[in-house]
Amino acid sequence: MSFGTYFGDYLTQLVRAVDIVNNDIRNSILSEVEDYLRRELDIEFFTFLIKQREIGNSEDDVNLITLCTTEWHRGGGTTNTRIKDNSGKYVGQVSLAFAEDKYLWIVSDTPERKLRDSTTYLDLMNNANSSTIPKYVAKTPRAIRTSIIFPVSFSDQGEADGVVNFESKSYLCFKQTIWDELNKIAKSIAILYERNQTYKALREDTIRATRALSQYRNVNFADDVQRRKSIFVAFSSRADKQVVGKIIHILEDYDVEVVLWSDISETGIITQSIIRQIQNSDYGLCYLSEPALGSSDSHHDFDFVDNPNVLFEAGMLSGRSINMENWIPIREVRSDQMPFDLSAARAILVPRRKQNGTNILNEYEFDQLLANRLNSLLR
Repeated sequence: MSFGTYFGDYLTQLVRAVDIVNNDIRNSILSEVEDYLRRELDIEFFTFLIKQREIGNSEDDVNLITLCTTEWHRGGGTTNTRIKDNSGKYVGQVSLAFAEDKYLWIVSDTPERKLRDSTTYLDLMNNANSSTIPKYVAKTPRAIRTSIIFPVSFSDQGEADGVVNFESKSYLCFKQTIWDELNKIAKSIAILYERNQTYKALREDTIRATRALSQYRNVNFADDVQRRKSIFVAFSSRADKQVVGKIIHILEDYDVEVVLWSDISETGIITQSIIRQIQNSDYGLCYLSEPALGSSDSHHDFDFVDNPNVLFEAGMLSGRSINMENWIPIREVRSDQMPFDLSAARAILVPRRKQNGTNILNEYEFDQLLANRLNSLLR
């Protein structure tokens, strides 16, 4: 083996220099690493396993931490393994290296023997006694004779976040130069993984933000600023015409487009046209009352009821506003109890006064009540 200018040094410089590591860049770098390791050290398999704590388990319970392979592996399938089994024994050699934060250089006690066929193992770094080394867990069908495991962390200090495991078909004797090289590669893989995850997170955030932005692509800001605000006015065809006339007359003093339900004459179902107009209007005003059936239209002490269609339109207006602040309900005092709670909207109660035994509209007081609410609504 001849390293010359170490590959690991170049790899370290590369991963520390790049900011954007998408999947294409990741795969390209990993392929270079794979080719290099196979050529120089007969390494047929390497994997990066990261810790994943099982939901609901104690932070301090190392038994219940799971090591999961990422997509960062060559020559084997995905592996999920707990650190310890139910009896408290380590589940494989990578689990031992991770839990005890130890570098391991595992070979069989007989150089010719494959690890999967061995029952006794040696750690050539002397970090683990043979009696404490768990059984080798094969992650590839290839004949592996050396397994070198590096705990890695995403920070310069702190406990291990995972392990990088290199597995060679050859029986590799421990050499400091090999260890140094693989250590640089292991740390570089961890950095590469972290930056790839950052890229993925930023990409997902960008996609979500773009989707949110696309919801407003049809909004013309200039038109929205320049157009006049509109107010939808609903009332019954049997409503008191004096009250309706007064409402329309007062609204003429304001810079607002008045949309009367009675003026909507689009073809199609009238309810759909009204719903669309309510949705497009900035404000609303509903005169809910109409004379009760059987009462006279001559204002001689008749009672009022709320018109069902106007109540429906009032419900739509209240449903699209916060605290019912974008619309004004108007009702007669002598009306039945409301079928739903509009107290938060503070309905204007039509003021009336007696004149020659007749209840007539108190125009001055009604002007003041409605003007005050409109000044607050349209300010």
